[in-house]
Amino acid sequence: MASKFSIFHLRVDDRNSRVHVGKKSLTRRLLFSFALSVAGCSPKKQPVSLPISFFGVEDKDPYEKFNRAVFKFNVALDDYVLESISAFYGAAFPSLVKSGVRNEITNLKQPLSFINYAIAGDEKSAAQSMARFFTNLFFGFFGLVDVYKELSPSPPPTELSFDGALAKRKVRSGPYIMAPFLGPSSPRGIIGLVFDSFADPIYFIPKPKNRTSYSLTRYALDQIGGREKVLKAYKQTKAEALDLYSLVRSIYWQKQKELEGAPSNSGSDSAEDAPIPYDEDDE
Repeated sequence: MASKFSIFHLRVDDRNSRVHVGKKSLTRRLLFSFALSVAGCSPKKQPVSLPISFFGVEDKDPYEKFNRAVFKFNVALDDYVLESISAFYGAAFPSLVKSGVRNEITNLKQPLSFINYAIAGDEKSAAQSMARFFTNLFFGFFGLVDVYKELSPSPPPTELSFDGALAKRKVRSGPYIMAPFLGPSSPRGIIGLVFDSFADPIYFIPKPKNRTSYSLTRYALDQIGGREKVLKAYKQTKAEALDLYSLVRSIYWQKQKELEGAPSNSGSDSAEDAPIPYDEDDE
């Protein structure tokens, strides 16, 4: 017996608890995952476990009661703070300004993506990340215009975190954790976040006394911009979803499988693979 969530075009197979998500709109769904929670292929290898026993737990939610409480807090935070700020941001600034900010933040992520792709063993994507950074830096008004994306014959690689690099290396994620303010994560994801915070080359450009304010400003603009892009669709999702918590968790695990290079279960162009309602083009 299968049930469907029309807004996300998910197919939930009750027989084996697997959720099938269309590949083409997975990135957009991840933006939803953040909005709902605060209201991111190597050769086949055997999974390796980090030296902590509970890291071996996969697709499990042993702390569901605690996670649901945190999720409730995150949704309230989104409803009363982030949604209002994002709505103001969307109304106060023209699309050209928002596009420039989005391009600049994306470009500033490329050096860290280079490091993480190198760790993942993906030399081609690592080289493309650095090529994108320098191309946009010198020819795109310091990154305000994504010249590389416009001129590239194929879509450039997406940003990759250390968590994503470990996933591509088949390191197990561990149990599901709903982190306050941050949303869906895992022990591997938290380790990745700490690594990215210290390994990002851009972080060392500002003077030491300005690094914290710089990092917080970039993070805030990134999250507000991402939330603003899904304002209308989020409201529809919130109204239609039977269980927001389970929906966010399903999307998170599907993303982890994609990062690990797991075969997709929904590669057709059927209606169920159609993108979610969305007002702007993907960036």
